[in-house]
Amino acid sequence: MGIPPALESVVLTASNVDSIIQAWDVNTGTQLKSFKTTATPRNGMSALGREHLVTAQLGKGSLHFWTLRKEAMLHRSFTAEGISVVRASHDGHLCVAGGFSGMMFVWEVASGKLLHSWAAHYKAVTAVAFTDDDSFLLTASEDTVVHTWSLLALLDAYKPDASPPTPLYSWSEHTLPVVGLHCGSGGVS
Repeated sequence: MGIPPALESVVLTASNVDSIIQAWDVNTGTQLKSFKTTATPRNGMSALGREHLVTAQLGKGSLHFWTLRKEAMLHRSFTAEGISVVRASHDGHLCVAGGFSGMMFVWEVASGKLLHSWAAHYKAVTAVAFTDDDSFLLTASEDTVVHTWSLLALLDAYKPDASPPTPLYSWSEHTLPVVGLHCGSGGVS
């Protein structure tokens, strides 16, 4: 089966039950690839650049990295806790993940280096999103709070003498856990 050159022409489906991710051609509806042994939580899969994807493993502290060119996993990374959500920046340079404890993690994709981790929420992180210019990160949680973080401040907080990061904005008026986020164009002003 041929594969389109980029994720723009592919639909990816995942399940936390079936342990399989499937890639479908958006124009023909045919199945292109099947990535096995990868049960993902809600919001546990993200495009990584134009030809790769990253998945969080349900109930485990591991991330799996895939290419659309192969059905075999490229790389596996491990964390100290289970990952509940994962997202890559639009430019593909950074990968962020949220944990069941409320911790957030930021990796540099090219090196695989963990750049920063911090306690962002009091309960499991349920959704993350980057603004379209990748300058801000939004996080949501079962604690019913949504935070906006300056990515520049988060990366500066990586310095050993830096104080813990604080959100730029917070919204806490929700009465139920926030399970989805979307950022339109324009960034945060």
